[in-house]
Amino acid sequence: MAEKETEAEVLVEAKKSSKKKADTAAANKNKFNFGDFVKAHIAEFKRIIWPTKETVIKETIVVIVLSLIVGIFIIALDLAFTEGYNALLTMLGKG
Repeated sequence: MAEKETEAEVLVEAKKSSKKKADTAAANKNKFNFGDFVKAHIAEFKRIIWPTKETVIKETIVVIVLSLIVGIFIIALDLAFTEGYNALLTMLGKG
């Protein structure tokens, strides 16, 4: 009987140690590694397709022109509403 208990104890200890090893491996896998982080980002930067100089210039010009158009539109609306408000106040005799 002593041999069976010993075998059972050995099996229990083996299971415990394998579980500890698995837990340690899982914990090491989830740890943050700065070197891997940097390597992953360098690899991603190599995959980026960067725009050409001509594309950047064209798109910058488009953004500037559209910003000017929207700005002029907002100024025109502001002037129109200001004049309308002033005209309304003058008609009501409060201006």
